[in-house]
Amino acid sequence: MKRINDSCDIQILVCVNERPASDPLPSCGHMRGHSFFNALRIATTAWAARLGVRVWVNRTLCQGFCSKTGVSVSVFPGQLRWHSVSESDIAQILKSIETEIIPRNC
Repeated sequence: MKRINDSCDIQILVCVNERPASDPLPSCGHMRGHSFFNALRIATTAWAARLGVRVWVNRTLCQGFCSKTGVSVSVFPGQLRWHSVSESDIAQILKSIETEIIPRNC
């Protein structure tokens, strides 16, 4: 095993979990998780370059706070978390990261 020392400044995790239709819990993947992930990656590229920070946007499975109305998103460091997220929330998520995380951690 070899440890990798490269890291990012900010990591945004987007749930794209897909449960079977018979499962009583909601599923972010079925709530447009994949399209949200792609839209967030595009929006984040120019935003991160403007601020001079490195950002990784990654897909995850269940983050544990499922919603029937949208996607779950977590941001580290800072441990910001949202559920019921849609593409119309991307600007607000980036603004929250910019005001709450970047001044403290980057």
